[in-house]
Amino acid sequence: MTLTHKMMVTALLVTTTGVVVWPAGQVADPVRERARQLHREALVMDVHADMAPFLEKDTQPARITDPGMSGPGYDAAADPAQQPVVDAWTKTFPPGPWSFAERHPDSYMDLPKLREGSVDGVFVAIYMDREPRPGMAVKRALGQIDAIRAATDKYPRDIALATTADEVRRIVASGRIALLMGLEGGYMIEDNIRVLRMFHALGVRYMTLTHCFNTHWADSSGCGDPVQPEHGGLSPFGREVVKEMNRLGMMVDLTHVADQTFYDALAVTKAPVILSHSAVDAVKEHARNVSDDMLRALAKNGGVIHIDAVIKYIDPIERPATPLSVFIDHVVHAIEVAGPDHVGIGLDYGYDAPKPVDLEDCSKYENITYELLKRGVPESTIKKIWGENTLRVMKEVERVSSSLNQH
Repeated sequence: MTLTHKMMVTALLVTTTGVVVWPAGQVADPVRERARQLHREALVMDVHADMAPFLEKDTQPARITDPGMSGPGYDAAADPAQQPVVDAWTKTFPPGPWSFAERHPDSYMDLPKLREGSVDGVFVAIYMDREPRPGMAVKRALGQIDAIRAATDKYPRDIALATTADEVRRIVASGRIALLMGLEGGYMIEDNIRVLRMFHALGVRYMTLTHCFNTHWADSSGCGDPVQPEHGGLSPFGREVVKEMNRLGMMVDLTHVADQTFYDALAVTKAPVILSHSAVDAVKEHARNVSDDMLRALAKNGGVIHIDAVIKYIDPIERPATPLSVFIDHVVHAIEVAGPDHVGIGLDYGYDAPKPVDLEDCSKYENITYELLKRGVPESTIKKIWGENTLRVMKEVERVSSSLNQH
């Protein structure tokens, strides 16, 4: 949505007398009206959305297991690659077809809701639970990457794939939404730097070094239960992975990593890093959240923490109806400690992840802008948080890559 398109939405709420009113006729909250305008002026990005499985549904090609597709000698039941996926997080997904272009009452993100929320860019996470079958993590990741790319081909008037900061701006200026790709879990490269290079060539622009378990080369924070360290942070191979990501121009994502892995990565990287979906220990102490010392180290590196909104990571008491103010507490604390140039948004929403009240889906992202204004956060800082900080890091990662590739 271009700035002109965004401003038209606000203009519809202005009467001929110039007084902004609610549809029911009441005079609107002036902070709300400024939030609405500011939100449409900002370049709004969510840096971590678990949308790939739904885009797979929307773009599903023919499969060998479809009726009548295989030859008479093929037995799908005997093919390890065709065994049912048992990821815990996908068990609750609705069965049957799904369309990105349609509004879904139980969906946190679809095209109509993205438009309603004035969202300009989304990093779609490529993710799966631990995959024990050799080669299948790579194969399944390729399937999700293809689904994201296929969606941009299917809906070219609404979305387009972006791989650079400048491409994001061009796509947004054209009135479309930029889709970007992040690999959530270094285990998907299956200990092979050539696979990492292939993912980058296909458009992946960040990789989370670990997920809820250790890789063979990096220790994880875990996602709740303690995870025993195996490497004391990054192994020598892990350091080579970070160096290669710098050379390629892929952002190093330190969400989910153990504290020592975090510091080891900062010691190795020549480019700013990100945390694509993390929260802060000062509000809710959790193994995967970030301490104030880590926030300060991140700021020194020039990186950005994108604040997560999943209730189990942000609410100290995990209420059934967590107020949006708890999420805002994390954002404000990160601003206070790391500084306004080092905070962004990465809500980490999956299909059934419990969400704060008034932030149930992406159509309600304006409520973040509103609550930040109420807290006295400057408008310039809010714009940085929504997208400008992320684009700055992307641009610097691209610059470092160009420098490292000069011969």
